[in-house]
Amino acid sequence: MIRFCFILFACCFAFTARAQVEWISLDELSDRMEGNPKPVFVFIHAPWCGYCRMMEKNVFTDGEVGRGINQDYYSISIDAENSDTLMYRGVLYPPDVQPNGKMINRLAKQIGEVDGKLTFPTCVFLDTNLVVRAQYNSYLKKSELTHILKTLTK
Repeated sequence: MIRFCFILFACCFAFTARAQVEWISLDELSDRMEGNPKPVFVFIHAPWCGYCRMMEKNVFTDGEVGRGINQDYYSISIDAENSDTLMYRGVLYPPDVQPNGKMINRLAKQIGEVDGKLTFPTCVFLDTNLVVRAQYNSYLKKSELTHILKTLTK
């Protein structure tokens, strides 16, 4: 009986661990969109952003959130202050130097700005044509993100 309970617990734990958000690269996105187009969820963050880390730790590891995103979306995570040049829809997006000396990637700005400002964290939902469908520029609790997912996938 104890062995059965342990096996049951291990299976449940393994299933929950796989339910977290599955992040892919922009390169991988192109390949996947050719074979199986789906909308795209983009998480825009910065290394110093505490709320971003909280979302990564508490929200994106939640089973219900992970299953909801993984089932209906491809997921991309963009560090807006990364100095790499990114490619999106065939266009190169290098970083720009901000007045404060920090680098901000043009792609993050283009899809993440709300009212001309890029704040962290920002969650962006793109349609299958990679056009912005919705933007949320604040920390989202599990319940809020789950509600948004249900609303957008109707």
